[in-house]
Amino acid sequence: MKADFEDLKDRHQIELVSLTNKREKESSTLKLLSGQSKSLEEKMSLLERETSLLNGQIKEISNALSQFNKNGLSASQEANVPSSALTLMMIDNQIEQHRSRMERLQLRVEVAIPQSRSDLQVNLEDSLRKSLIQEKIVSALDSEIQFKQAEHERAVAQLQNSLDEFVSVQAKKNNRYRKAD
Repeated sequence: MKADFEDLKDRHQIELVSLTNKREKESSTLKLLSGQSKSLEEKMSLLERETSLLNGQIKEISNALSQFNKNGLSASQEANVPSSALTLMMIDNQIEQHRSRMERLQLRVEVAIPQSRSDLQVNLEDSLRKSLIQEKIVSALDSEIQFKQAEHERAVAQLQNSLDEFVSVQAKKNNRYRKAD
């Protein structure tokens, strides 16, 4: 009987250690997923900031192009003067450089960033979905651990009652045999 009691305790301890280890592993996975979600949210925020900054640069370049166009008009009116022709060529070169840069920035704002945002959004939703599933797994393991502990406590109590009853019966038998002697 005492051996049964010890076996029960050992089986329960092994089962609880196994469940606790599994819960810790699943909890670590949940923390990893939560960290990934946070990182993805931060990347989304950075994309928003980048979009804002690029839009500011596009506006600055647009203003500069307007200014160059004004300067180009006045320089073209004086194109007969050799130094004005050189100034006009320099302005045309700057205008072309600014247009090219503005096109690259607009392409980034209108195509690359929205694509990155879309990819991040998909990854974020996937990470959040996996986190939700992982939370349910951890919660289920917590419930299972609590159930196993309660089950063990009931089994130990029953076994202890049986053991106490057995000891009591044995003590009564021993007392009868002593009285009989």
